[in-house]
Amino acid sequence: MRILVVSQRFYPEAFRINDICKELIKEGHQVTVLTGLPNYPSGHIPKEYRGNRRHRDSYEGAEVIRTWEIGRRPGKVGLAINYGSLAWSSSWEALWMRKKFDVIFVYQPSPVFSLIPAWIMKKRYRIPILLYCCDLWPESLKAYDIGERQALFRIMKKVSGFLYRQCDRIAVTSLPFVDYLQRVHGLKTEMEYLPQHAEETYLELDLSHPVGEEVQLLFCGNVGKAQDMPCLLQGIARIEAGLSYHVHIVGDGSELMASKRLAEELKLADRVTFHGRFPAEKLPEFYRMADGCLLTLTGRSFIGMTMPGKLQEYMAAGKPVLAATDGAAKGVIEESGCGLCVGAGDWEGYGRILSRFIGEVRNYEGWGERGRRYFRENFGKGVFMERLTEMIKRSKESTYTISK
Repeated sequence: MRILVVSQRFYPEAFRINDICKELIKEGHQVTVLTGLPNYPSGHIPKEYRGNRRHRDSYEGAEVIRTWEIGRRPGKVGLAINYGSLAWSSSWEALWMRKKFDVIFVYQPSPVFSLIPAWIMKKRYRIPILLYCCDLWPESLKAYDIGERQALFRIMKKVSGFLYRQCDRIAVTSLPFVDYLQRVHGLKTEMEYLPQHAEETYLELDLSHPVGEEVQLLFCGNVGKAQDMPCLLQGIARIEAGLSYHVHIVGDGSELMASKRLAEELKLADRVTFHGRFPAEKLPEFYRMADGCLLTLTGRSFIGMTMPGKLQEYMAAGKPVLAATDGAAKGVIEESGCGLCVGAGDWEGYGRILSRFIGEVRNYEGWGERGRRYFRENFGKGVFMERLTEMIKRSKESTYTISK
């Protein structure tokens, strides 16, 4: 099939859409990617991508069309400018694209604006849209203290609902997404649960190590509002005195500096190390030294019900998971038996389970393998691609619809 992939983020940025495109090409499909300029998460656009309002290159056999974008900046205004610049430039590109495609596949972590150029292409050429919904709008605005009563939220609710209704099929990364899209936006579109996959190379690696006198805990991934870093750090601050441990935070994001300041205020400098962002090939080194992995997710909005991609990565690495979250992630942890979990935002409870794990770490050595077994059965790349390819084929056969 001829597939147009629309995604704000793409290689060299580390997102799962890179792997998805690579696998689609291996299956013999012709893939074209419409995306922006690499700048996540630093906001810095590499020199080789500057100066051109339209840049073409390739990735693993896919044609990549990059449109103009203003790099991310901290805060709501900075993100709005970033989102808006790419929405405008990619929509302009879609108005002039001549190439015909069988299906449009939209990879949508955030924002929902990735659907605008897809909608334009659908209107022009009657091409069906398959959305892979990894983030909910306008719900995500709550992470930036934009509430339901504010005018911006109400406007974005109407815009988001309109854009979601243009999709012929929707795949969601968490089951609660289905309820949200039906209840908040009144969608009657066919939806299917398709949890994100994680890199399977972790399954083939021996990432175990003997437990030492000091227990090593790892947080790996984006450091943003949704990750509820205050809960993580407040929980660490409540670990029982006398226990020997160290926490490694590997990643970058909008809340990194605020998290460092909070760690200093809580006097955690000798217990927590912020390593910054590392390329994917370096991450096994961190997983190998870890005895357990940390996961926190905000409970202040519906986003707290999501299934974060880092959970699958932790499970594939074969590490016990210590979490403060609700919804889909909590359900998977409990169903697989791969870790301990308290409710989102419960840093007192989180401190207790961290203390329990550190004090009895050898009692949890088999829990990581439980996670790996669950991963193989539910989150493997082969399982994911088989289901995604089938959804793309069904989307190609969809009847063209445009909702009013």
